[in-house]
Amino acid sequence: MDRWASRRPEGMPPFVRKGIVGDWKSQLSAGQVRRLLDALQTRTGGSGASDLWPDVVAEARAVAAGAGGATNAEAPVRDGA
Repeated sequence: MDRWASRRPEGMPPFVRKGIVGDWKSQLSAGQVRRLLDALQTRTGGSGASDLWPDVVAEARAVAAGAGGATNAEAPVRDGA
């Protein structure tokens, strides 16, 4: 199947999120949040990008440290994460 095909393979779960602010905390494991924070730092380090969302970054760091996040041991991996 073409990567950009509009039809999804049978049995593939939907990829559209609820669109609720902060829902990432119930969807991502602490490990996934750590990887996202690492990627943010690698790609934007020194640019001040993380200063745009200080409350979100602080909350993500708390989740990555194990103070919250998805209740399952490892949330489903999406898009090769």
